[in-house]
Amino acid sequence: MRNLASLFAAFALSTVLVACQQATNLPSNNNPTNPNTSNTKASTPIDPNNATFPTPTTGAEPKHFEDHWQSSSTKEGTSAQATPYYGRQARRLSIDQIKKSIPQLFNGITWTDTSNRNMFDQYAITLGKADYIEVTANNREASSLFMKFMDDMASYVCSKAVEADLKMSDTDKRSVVRYPEDVDKTLRFLRLKLHAVFVPTGSTKGIEKLRKLQEAIMTQTKSEAKAWTGVCIAMVASPDFFAY
Repeated sequence: MRNLASLFAAFALSTVLVACQQATNLPSNNNPTNPNTSNTKASTPIDPNNATFPTPTTGAEPKHFEDHWQSSSTKEGTSAQATPYYGRQARRLSIDQIKKSIPQLFNGITWTDTSNRNMFDQYAITLGKADYIEVTANNREASSLFMKFMDDMASYVCSKAVEADLKMSDTDKRSVVRYPEDVDKTLRFLRLKLHAVFVPTGSTKGIEKLRKLQEAIMTQTKSEAKAWTGVCIAMVASPDFFAY
């Protein structure tokens, strides 16, 4: 019986020794040399102000051209046509936008017929407004029909606006002929008002053609009203007015 107890104790001791030996051979998670484990030690945070990042190697920044047909040099040194880059296509104002803008620009004057019906409402469907029955999207194309109606609208509105201006003694309230004694100053005012183009005082860049038009009509008709009406029509019917 005593020998059996001794044998059991020896077996238990040997089992404990084997288990301890296996525990000492287990890999450590903090051992940086063990390829099968990851180092759990926290890494040093990177300061974004002093960090350096790799430079992309996908090629140089693409060149921008002033026009679609500017030539570009090839590797051989000869001239080749550059591939044109097309951005977002221009769109025109909707009929509702034009209808709301015209009275704001011309002291309440809008496009009407002899029966005082609003012509924007009369021609809305024809000029591209959706009826949501057969057409569910507004047409923003500057078609030849749209240009024809824009010319008719500009002729009516500008003639009424200039006529009202020349009867108005307070020039600060005029919508077209704001500075009757200074043609260039009036043209700068109209360019900013109708085309959102600022022409600095003393500069004629951007108003030269309008100045020639005003002078040509004035020379031929001897009428200030017709001269400014012609300038107004040219500016309102221009894509600079209704396109963006």
